[in-house]
Amino acid sequence: MKENVFSQHMEAARKRWEMLFEQASALATDAPLVSQCLEELSISAHELEVAGEQLRQQNDELAYSREAIERERQRYLELFEFAPDGYLVTDGRGIIREANRAAASLVHRHHDLLVGKPLATFVSKKDHPIFYHRLTELQQGIQHSVRDWELGLSPRESPPLQAALTVSAVRDPKGRLAGLRWLVRDITRRRQVEAALKESEERFRVFMQNLPGIAFMKDSSGRYVFVNTTVEKMFRKKLDEWIGKTDEDLELRVLANHRGEYHRVVKDGKVLQTTKAIPQEDGLHYWFVNRFPVPARLETPAMVGVIGIDITAQKKTEEALRKSEKALQRSQEELRALTARLLSAQEEERRRVSRELHDDLNQQLALLTIKVESLERDLPTSPDLIREELEALKKTAEQLSDSVHRLAYQLHPAILDDLGLAVALQSYVQAFALREKIEVKFIHKNLPVDLPPEIASCLYRVTQEGLRNVARHARTSQATVGLKRIEDGIYLSIKDSGAGFDPRSVRSKGGLGIISMEERVRLVGGTLSLKSGPGRGTHVSVLIPQAERVT
Repeated sequence: MKENVFSQHMEAARKRWEMLFEQASALATDAPLVSQCLEELSISAHELEVAGEQLRQQNDELAYSREAIERERQRYLELFEFAPDGYLVTDGRGIIREANRAAASLVHRHHDLLVGKPLATFVSKKDHPIFYHRLTELQQGIQHSVRDWELGLSPRESPPLQAALTVSAVRDPKGRLAGLRWLVRDITRRRQVEAALKESEERFRVFMQNLPGIAFMKDSSGRYVFVNTTVEKMFRKKLDEWIGKTDEDLELRVLANHRGEYHRVVKDGKVLQTTKAIPQEDGLHYWFVNRFPVPARLETPAMVGVIGIDITAQKKTEEALRKSEKALQRSQEELRALTARLLSAQEEERRRVSRELHDDLNQQLALLTIKVESLERDLPTSPDLIREELEALKKTAEQLSDSVHRLAYQLHPAILDDLGLAVALQSYVQAFALREKIEVKFIHKNLPVDLPPEIASCLYRVTQEGLRNVARHARTSQATVGLKRIEDGIYLSIKDSGAGFDPRSVRSKGGLGIISMEERVRLVGGTLSLKSGPGRGTHVSVLIPQAERVT
């Protein structure tokens, strides 16, 4: 009964009671009995009012409960309808009674059209046997719920998808199956990611297993989580002996000694590269080891990956190369010493031959000339033919004497020993200019007194070779030779403005003139610089350290 209707009835009853009380009071007969009846009626009316008030309170509570239930129902409907996963309610036979939007979206149907359809309609045919088997177990009470049950679904006009189902049975108070509640989650993307991850892990495994070097990974506590085949073979332990073990567990002291380096990588989070000598069955091997942090879950420290390459052959090659370099260095030093001795012996031999030509052969030629002149004087009446022959013989002797003198000068100019480098070069430059028809300017300044013979000879020979190159290749009519004392030593410059050349091409062809100049300068502790280029002339400069006093 509604509250306002009940109040109206109570008000009407109260009015009738008051009317009866007034009528009874007017009657004179049996007044005590009437009063008693009216008294009881009044009590009943009061009790009825109390009951009415209780009923109103119950109605208020019922209305509040009804509103709360309605709110909860609406909340349930919203959660059910807008849940990201599919929710289905079926009867015990699997016929759909309710479905939310996510469930409808999974099978590409409007959710109103799902009601009344068997859930099996949307299950892939290949999974029908297991679906009906599980449904039967739920119907018979063998199972009360199934979690993460993976099935294939066949949406309308769309590719199949993988779904994870969680289902629970709902039973009435008598234990009879009242319905089934289904949670359907699309795990297609998850399975694709898992497949891609598995493929990536397989590629990683194949790559690491076929790596020519060692490769393994440890967690932050030093336990192995991966080792490749090379590590297994190297230490003669199978994979299952490594995983979850430390170096101490495996009694690998040679690796346990490097524990500090693993902690350093974990702490610093940086790559650490080292070279390690590791004893193996066939001897000591050298390994280039690269340790690097491998990011793990955020709540745990990084793992440490290790890749090592056997560089024993490289080490042996490097050692052999070092020995070869030392041997080559010794050979070069011996060759330089031999070259120095050869050049010294050559210069000494030139001096000897020059002296013999000048002192012996030249004197004999002079004597021959004198004898020819004597014959001419002693044969005044000799026939003209004999006189002509003697004259020709005299000229030949004079020419031969000049040639011997010139050859002796070229072999070793005595003037270099007698009057010094500057005078010797001045004489040579003048003779060269006259012979080659090239104007050569010679400038000298502040030359040291008592210049060591080997340095004087070196600078003289370099000037000779430099000017010969000007005459042969420069195609110029002018050149300059400069010789002076500078702060660092003796400086020689031979410069022309001729055709020039590419020094690299000359060196690659093994130009002996340049090589001999460089070697001569090097043997006296100096340096030679060559600058040239096509059309830019040539400049040869020599610097020899020298600390003698100047004139």
